[in-house]
Amino acid sequence: MNGKANVEFRFLFAFLPFVFFAASANAQPAPSPQPVPTQPASQTVEIHGAVINGTGGRPASPEKLELIRPGQQMTVLHTMDNPGATFRFPPAERVSVPFLIRATYQGETYVTVVPPVPERQDAAQKVEVFDSGARQQDLNIMPGVELLNEEDGLRINLVYSIENVSNPPRTYAGDQFQIRIPESAKITGCQLAHQSSRMPAPFSCGTREGAIIVPKGFRPGSSQLTIQLEQSDRNYVDPETNYPFKVVVWKPEKAKPSIENQKSVEELKIRGLGPALKVDYAGNPVEYAMPDDSFHYANPLQSDYNPVFDRPWHTILAVLAAGAILLLAISILSSFRIQVRRTR
Repeated sequence: MNGKANVEFRFLFAFLPFVFFAASANAQPAPSPQPVPTQPASQTVEIHGAVINGTGGRPASPEKLELIRPGQQMTVLHTMDNPGATFRFPPAERVSVPFLIRATYQGETYVTVVPPVPERQDAAQKVEVFDSGARQQDLNIMPGVELLNEEDGLRINLVYSIENVSNPPRTYAGDQFQIRIPESAKITGCQLAHQSSRMPAPFSCGTREGAIIVPKGFRPGSSQLTIQLEQSDRNYVDPETNYPFKVVVWKPEKAKPSIENQKSVEELKIRGLGPALKVDYAGNPVEYAMPDDSFHYANPLQSDYNPVFDRPWHTILAVLAAGAILLLAISILSSFRIQVRRTR
């Protein structure tokens, strides 16, 4: 099986859990001949459980535990300092969104999701933390670049799918991972998501001597780091040359970038996402030049006419679906099993 077939197969395989979930959600359960009445859940819940050190499999005492309700803004409901290895938060109102338990341990944060299901909320929670000490060679990294050609310039998303395979499992501590960016680019956002929660957590980031020093650590398992940039120049010169290749996608589809200083380029067709490029680096900065037309609109209603989606709500639904597919496609880069390590 060739490389392109492998990419398409794994992309399809990554969709299977979502297909099964949708099928189970739409399926009509067989009626029970004698339904058993259930006791209605209380309107409040006391989230409780234990903190476990996943490195040694022993109880752990975090510096802090927080009970959080996610939304447009994260609402911290309760905070416990030095709670010990077991905990019980004060009562909180049950709502139709998950609770998050955020543990701070050895300076790193770990998030556990409590689904909005009474049975799961009432059960004892397991909050897992890890010792620091993972090495650079314990990381498998797949770098990706998304170029959005807008009227005012470029928006660039640098996406790193990072798999921490340390054994025993340890966290790769913060302030060790660096990303070089051009001087012309302005940082507009940084976020990190882990497979355990899949919820992007924004964090503050800045540059030091032309490089972003990521303050967050990478816990065992798969994480996705996203750095958002913007610049007025339509030529993006990528100074980060420590990886043998990068996967590049762009919007709109007809605004395909021209590339200079690359070692080689391979065209990819990722099912559900569209065209992409595998750009091999030769150790020098690679330049991506976008055209002066064929713009991508962050707000689709800004465009004068959309021949495919002729109603605003059709367009909005389509953009949301495309965004979900894009995030899924980028996140499954880590499941390609192509181990990309830094050259230095």
